Amino acid sequence: YNVIIGVVERMSDSMELLKHYIDPINKMESLFVKYGMKDPVTGEIVRPREKNTSPVSTSAVLAEIKNDKKLYEKLVEIVKYEQRITDFAVGLHSRQYNMIEKMGAT
Repeated sequence: YNVIIGVVERMSDSMELLKHYIDPINKMESLFVKYGMKDPVTGEIVRPREKNTSPVSTSAVLAEIKNDKKLYEKLVEIVKYEQRITDFAVGLHSRQYNMIEKMGAT
């Protein structure tokens, strides 16, 4: 592939993938661990996800939008192309990560 895809929802995997290409001799491994890569010794992710502190959840907003059928249809139409791109990127990320796992690099 000519690109490396990182996915925020899979930050640990993304950090391992980036480290594989940027730092194959592990000189900067601690930096990748600091920013969310699973620690190869302990297996722990040092930097856990932070809780969303928004007073209104995404699911509550979406439920409200769904109450307006016309608005919801427009929203679905608007985001369908973004969703296709996201689905493609996540699939490519998964294939890239699986490839380095098979190589024993993680």
